[in-house]
Amino acid sequence: MNFDPDNKNLRLVRTEDILSTQIRHYETEVDGTKIHWVKAGRGRPIIFLHTIFGSWDHFNELIPSFTDEFSVIIPDLPGLGPHGRDKELPYPHTLDGYSRFLDNFSQRLDLKKFHLVGSSLGSLIGLKYAVQNPWKLQSLTLQGIPTSFHPLVGKFSRLLLFPPNAKLFNILPFKIFYQIIKRDPNLIGTEDQKKTWALRAKQSSFRAFAEVAHSILHTKIEEVARRLTTPTLMIDGDKAVWPKKEDTQKFASIIPNICGPIFINGAGHNVPREKPREFAKAIKKFIITVCPQVISN
Repeated sequence: MNFDPDNKNLRLVRTEDILSTQIRHYETEVDGTKIHWVKAGRGRPIIFLHTIFGSWDHFNELIPSFTDEFSVIIPDLPGLGPHGRDKELPYPHTLDGYSRFLDNFSQRLDLKKFHLVGSSLGSLIGLKYAVQNPWKLQSLTLQGIPTSFHPLVGKFSRLLLFPPNAKLFNILPFKIFYQIIKRDPNLIGTEDQKKTWALRAKQSSFRAFAEVAHSILHTKIEEVARRLTTPTLMIDGDKAVWPKKEDTQKFASIIPNICGPIFINGAGHNVPREKPREFAKAIKKFIITVCPQVISN
């Protein structure tokens, strides 16, 4: 089923060309919050979900690879990334909360079935959504899904939810967290990507970050994964240090109806930005060739 937003009374804000591809920017109210999202191409709908401090442009270099066959739809996750502090959800920013948002967003766009691709945090949201709404998905791609954490991180997440600390992080938004993370070049990517990531962290809602971090660290991801029924692809970079390659392989072994994991040569955790063509090629092969039963025109 093809998707045409012009027939849904959705508010078009502007258009721009990126890599010779027209990107249409929309602003649509979901759960009382005005959500910015983009659309490119025409065909079967495929939704992409970005990383914790990302936005739609996390995927901008791979969009042209899909527009001949798909309607690419990418929402900015509420509370995270550009203008995140002004676009919080009216309910908790947990994995369940973002799954609820995705369901309401897809209903607002009148999407009956679609393909779903998640990157890092987006993959966790996608996993939750697939288990809770299996009838809505034709396929699921999980890239860089966090599968393990250091025990101290769990304690850190509890401190984030302690109200007095919110003031500290509003004064110095995520600087300590960022200084630790940015030391790993395979986690964030190039220097320009690190700067963008830092800016998006500062623009994000502290409440949203704290709630989703706590939710991730206290969700038994393996138990959720075992309940998957949607055809699923796992993919990451072969140089990613988090999650580790062996953790990704172990996690994939517990997922029913799994394809992969596939590891993209020369990429770290930030595969959509580092190797967009290879990433797109793997997803399209999965959808069209490896799991042809998920195709429904």
